[in-house]
Amino acid sequence: MKKDFLRKKDIIDGLGIPKSTVSDWINDFSVYIPKLKQGQITYYKPEAMEVLLTVKELREQGYDKNQIGVLLGEKGFTINSDEIEGRIKTAVKTADRKSEQEGRDTYLTVMQTVGQLMEHIAKQDGRLSDLEKQLSDQGQVIKKQQEYIDERIKERDQKLMESIRQVQKVKEQIAAEKENKDRGFFSRIFKK
Repeated sequence: MKKDFLRKKDIIDGLGIPKSTVSDWINDFSVYIPKLKQGQITYYKPEAMEVLLTVKELREQGYDKNQIGVLLGEKGFTINSDEIEGRIKTAVKTADRKSEQEGRDTYLTVMQTVGQLMEHIAKQDGRLSDLEKQLSDQGQVIKKQQEYIDERIKERDQKLMESIRQVQKVKEQIAAEKENKDRGFFSRIFKK
């Protein structure tokens, strides 16, 4: 597997917490944990470590599982749509096997999850719109700054060329005076 993917052991070592806790968190917050299954082995993307470090910090701050789930969404962690799809399929299969009441409960859970997903998507759309506006505003600022810089460079170049012309004139005057001086006193008198 690629070097940029992690195994559960890597995550456990990175977090410094017991294996059972990591397993519980991966299960509880699986919609936010990007992973890739290859046969019997599950690999985790590096973003999974960021999610689990955030979970660890929130647990240390005293947040419970439900609060952490909400906060992960608010912090902008991406929801793994494959995981949601898998949960829905599992819920449907479970509903087929269980009694009607249990099926309704499962269906309600799935609908709540879908509702949370839609709310999260709406928030991400809002954040995306905000970021696009900020990017546009920054583009305008950069454009104005570039115009200002270009204008200052043009003014500098004009002043530099004027200074060069003045220096050239002074050099010509000095050369003319030196030539007059070199001609000598009598030459100037007799204009030879």
